[in-house]
Amino acid sequence: SFPDYLEVLSEIEALEDASAVQIRMLAGGEAGEVRSLLAEEVTGNYFAVTGIRPVIGRALLPEESAGGNSGARPVLISHDLWESDFGGDPSVLGRELRLNGYVHTIVGVVPDGVMSRRVPLEPDVWVPIGSVGLDNAPLRQDRGNRTYLILARLAEGSSKEVLSSQLAVVSSRL
Repeated sequence: SFPDYLEVLSEIEALEDASAVQIRMLAGGEAGEVRSLLAEEVTGNYFAVTGIRPVIGRALLPEESAGGNSGARPVLISHDLWESDFGGDPSVLGRELRLNGYVHTIVGVVPDGVMSRRVPLEPDVWVPIGSVGLDNAPLRQDRGNRTYLILARLAEGSSKEVLSSQLAVVSSRL
């Protein structure tokens, strides 16, 4: 659950960082040309945690995953979507992409072949949690909603044994 993710992030010292990921289908495009896009809805530190570096543009920023973002809505697009819908145009940065009826601004292009960590497919887009116009704030507060995958990076100088021990303590409390 998202509350569990927040506790793991704040309490497990053996981790350098952790990101929450949820996969969903989004409606992409304008009226009359809407199609389904596979999206990973992620915390803003996702690209830092996974080590994925955009081929052009930038990754998401940690502050962009606050949820319910009514301001700028950034999106990173897959290499395939970049080529198929934007002709591989390097000036794609700053262009708009409508997802679930909400305008998002393209801030980066993900390298070719990046697979989801949830399903064996290549996502079309990566968006910050809460940016696609879904009122999922109550779900993010529900410990029974176990739709998130947590990806983490082990802290330098730590070990899997230390991590396992710390996770056991947090898990027993949760």
